Amino acid sequence: MSYYIGEIVRLRAELINAHKKGDYLEAYTLAEDIVKKYEDNNDTESIEYASDIYNFGVLNDDINNYKKAIECYRKSADIRKKYNPKSNEYANTINNLAIDLSMTKKSKEALNLLKEVLAIREKNVGTSHIDYILSLYNIGNVYEDMGDFDSAIDYLRRALVKAQRKDDFPKNDYADILLSLGRCYDKKGNYKESIKNYVGAIEVIELNLDKESFYYMTALMSVSRVCEKCKFYERAIGYSEKALNVREKLIEKTHLDYITSINGLASLYSKIGNYEKSMEIHREALEVVKEMFGENHSFYADALNNIGIDYSDMGKFDEALKYHEMAIESKKETMGENSPNIAVTYVSLGNVYAKMNDRDKALEFYNKALEIREKNYGEGSLFYIEVLNTVASFYYDIKDYEKASDYYMKAMMIRATLTDKKSVGYVKNLMDMAECVGKAGRYEEALDMLDDGLNIRRKIYGEKHPKYSDTLMVKATILMGEKRYDEARDILEEVVIIRDDMIGTGSVDHRSALSLYADCCRLSGKYDEAISTYNQSIDLNPCETYEDNEKCNKEKLKEALALLQNGDIKKGNMYFKKAVNGYGRDNIKKDEEVYEMAIECAKLNISGKYFEQALKIVEECESIGIEVFGDKAKLYKVYSLKSYVLLELARYDEAIDNINSYLKEVGGVIDNDEEMARIYITLSNLYSKKNDKENLVYSLLKARKVAKGNDYVFATSSLGNIYMNYNEYEKAFDVLLDLKNYMNEKGMTDRIEYVKALDYLGDISKINKNAENMVSFYDSAIKTRNDLNMKDEVYINENLLLGKYFLNKDSKKALEYLSEASIITNENNGDSKEYASILMDIGQIYCKLNENDKAIGMFNKAKDVFKTRLGEKSVEYLKSLGSLSDIEYKNGNIDVALNLYEELYNAGNSEIFTKDRKENLVNIYKNKKDYKKLIKFKLGR
Repeated sequence: MSYYIGEIVRLRAELINAHKKGDYLEAYTLAEDIVKKYEDNNDTESIEYASDIYNFGVLNDDINNYKKAIECYRKSADIRKKYNPKSNEYANTINNLAIDLSMTKKSKEALNLLKEVLAIREKNVGTSHIDYILSLYNIGNVYEDMGDFDSAIDYLRRALVKAQRKDDFPKNDYADILLSLGRCYDKKGNYKESIKNYVGAIEVIELNLDKESFYYMTALMSVSRVCEKCKFYERAIGYSEKALNVREKLIEKTHLDYITSINGLASLYSKIGNYEKSMEIHREALEVVKEMFGENHSFYADALNNIGIDYSDMGKFDEALKYHEMAIESKKETMGENSPNIAVTYVSLGNVYAKMNDRDKALEFYNKALEIREKNYGEGSLFYIEVLNTVASFYYDIKDYEKASDYYMKAMMIRATLTDKKSVGYVKNLMDMAECVGKAGRYEEALDMLDDGLNIRRKIYGEKHPKYSDTLMVKATILMGEKRYDEARDILEEVVIIRDDMIGTGSVDHRSALSLYADCCRLSGKYDEAISTYNQSIDLNPCETYEDNEKCNKEKLKEALALLQNGDIKKGNMYFKKAVNGYGRDNIKKDEEVYEMAIECAKLNISGKYFEQALKIVEECESIGIEVFGDKAKLYKVYSLKSYVLLELARYDEAIDNINSYLKEVGGVIDNDEEMARIYITLSNLYSKKNDKENLVYSLLKARKVAKGNDYVFATSSLGNIYMNYNEYEKAFDVLLDLKNYMNEKGMTDRIEYVKALDYLGDISKINKNAENMVSFYDSAIKTRNDLNMKDEVYINENLLLGKYFLNKDSKKALEYLSEASIITNENNGDSKEYASILMDIGQIYCKLNENDKAIGMFNKAKDVFKTRLGEKSVEYLKSLGSLSDIEYKNGNIDVALNLYEELYNAGNSEIFTKDRKENLVNIYKNKKDYKKLIKFKLGR
């Protein structure tokens, strides 16, 4: 017995020596010999065996043989547990066992063991001991492996706090805790805390550990990746370059890892718009690949393709095409014409042609990429989906949202058969599809998709993750498109909070959420809130990069717009000037959005009647437009507005010259019919001010040719008015009839222009003595005015006209029109002379219809009104007296008739007291045998 123990002691010493030298093969052989000695002597239950089998487990850990290590630790743990289940040795054993179980994905068992270790160490060494702190760290790591990041962070933070209180805590373990916290916060989406902990770990390494190690390099790359997620590209570049410097000291440049690293660095430079630096790095990669593999290798072709992308980003499309074509030829030679790798370069070629606006050529290469991917992988592959999404993006960029949604849908349907609907790719497809459908105006469909995406991301990440906020942002954008601003604002407030908490105040994503929230406030009329939020976003902008300055100046322009919309014209114009000057100062390229906002600023000055200020802004718009579009052809809005402003300033000749010179420059045609129509309408207004009928008519004819909707109505009705004013009734009739039919077809019959067209058509028909048309048009006009409650003088006159027209043709119709005329006249003017005149006509109709009592009522009312308004000597009063006398006489009311005739006779108007009325009065005297009055009457007394 003592002999074999001595042998074990000797072998153990040799093992320790071999392990120190790093000769793991020799150490492993010695460990196996030690274990065999125990087994040969049937001594596998002793505490010494437990110690040596534990050491064998450690040795297996060193060579990553976790399966064997677990076996050894289990044997050691079983023995030590029998001797003392509360000992530090037992705790150390199950601690190592748990770590290896975690490494082999047996996290639940590992967690239970580690909690047992924690309890033992708490009792044996206390909560301030290094081993206790490391137990907290180990438990945190297992929770991380299980995806329970909240619990992981809880244990890791406890470990960190305790480690911070111990001056002798190992610096490498301290850095490990910080790195683990960085990972957990990253996975949880709290990038702000992730970066903080990674940076803390890096500082510990730099001050205390080896800066020329893979450990340090890995920490640098980790924080760089999180910075990239946050769009802190400058910081990401800094950390990546540090990591690259370390890598260069650890491995040769001619290593695939080095190529991967510098390509990643080039990508970061590309993201900040430094394409020259990106290309410089890609050229270095090309040389390294050439040295490693030569020019006849797929990696060399890929490097050529990357340089082509840099040229494309720089706008040097000929050079880009050259390098992409070189890459294609290289790939064909090395991999064959149908290699799936060639599809990547075909996509790159398609992207270049898309930027060149050669859509057919772009689609040609996208389709080639699809064909190759289909041949190699079939349609049901992620590689095929990748190209489908590229084509969808192409159609989205050219605003063909229906085709884009078709491709996104196809990609999404294929992905649903390949991956779980909770996958990152599926949700990304869903979001792209929703955004596209929203742009196409199918808002409810888009919102349904986004709600699905939100539910998936909520389950995966929770409601505080930046990825969840990304989906919320898209939903808010869709709601804004549907003008559901209150809902959008509520969502954006949530997004702002998430990004502030998880990425950081002033981060790119935080500022973009603030900016969209401000846009939402501005569009919903909450201008004060919009202005305040724009200010907040601008103040948070560091203005360090091109992109920062671009966003800052654009937000200043939006703030100017909000001020103008809020009625603060002076301040708004001042901010507009500052924003535009900022673009020049910072050498920022203006885009179409800037142009449109500048146009809107001009319009707001116009609507406020600040025409001088509007003119200055319009002239600035012209400068912006030329920069954006390259020529004047698309500046129709500018020239239209400028002429309108000059018109309001009574600078008519200048306004006319402005439009005519523009039309001459663009050949009299622009690619926007709506604006073309408005330019000619403005021109017509100018010629109207100049009383230039010929050019006025010409301008309206040109406007009418291209106009639609309101502009067509304006141009056509204006043309009709001119023809009417100049008595050109035939032309007027054709134009106005066309206007009437157009407005009928478009459902615009509730407009004043429609009613006036009917009025004029009736007037022309009357002039031309076309009774049938006259009746038809006036009747339509009357009905339309009645529907629109436009019961004005024209309405009354048209009723009167038709009433009188039907007096001798259709008494009932005449009565209908005249009755309406009398009612409205009385409502509008009270008991007026005109009202009484209509009553007289109505009374005559009742006479014809032998409705004498009604006729008497009309004549009596008319008589009273004439008496009040015009007096008893007026012709109108006497005529009403005559008509009333006649109907009373005819109706047999002799006494009433006698009084009326006598009053009429005494008035002394022989034209009204006609021969028939004299005879009627004579007959009354005879019938009443009042010879005394009869004699006096005949004697003229």
